[in-house]
Amino acid sequence: METTARLLPELQEWNNGNGITSLDWLYTEARSDFGVAFADLFWPTFVEFEGYVFREGFSVDTVRSWEGNGTDRKGVEAATNLLDTGDLFVPPGAEWSGLIEARAIHVGRILAETYRAKLARDFPGRTFCVEFYDGSEPGDDDIYVTFWQAPA
Repeated sequence: METTARLLPELQEWNNGNGITSLDWLYTEARSDFGVAFADLFWPTFVEFEGYVFREGFSVDTVRSWEGNGTDRKGVEAATNLLDTGDLFVPPGAEWSGLIEARAIHVGRILAETYRAKLARDFPGRTFCVEFYDGSEPGDDDIYVTFWQAPA
């Protein structure tokens, strides 16, 4: 796991160069609206739809499109539930950097863990595969987390 000091190097500049903790930084800089959005990101609402399980806010049209292409149920869930953490951290017009990549990987790993816990809690009779991809797969440099139901 990455260290906070490496992922948030700007914190070392605070307090006359003595630095501050990430929690101190949040108390100083955080916005409550971001807190609500991050709560939805890290502890999402999952919904059941026709036997599928998706993150709340999924598109029925997208599901129908995947089904229409002959995608199996696992693939429909995996594609619909894919969350690209790399895209989360690169605002429009911003440059991709090694630091942004490290942050996206760090958050993606944590998201995978929280999704495992939340899915197990919300659907105790089902088994889910939660996968995190760190961009190192051959032919796939995206950084994302996704999940699907394991076959019974």
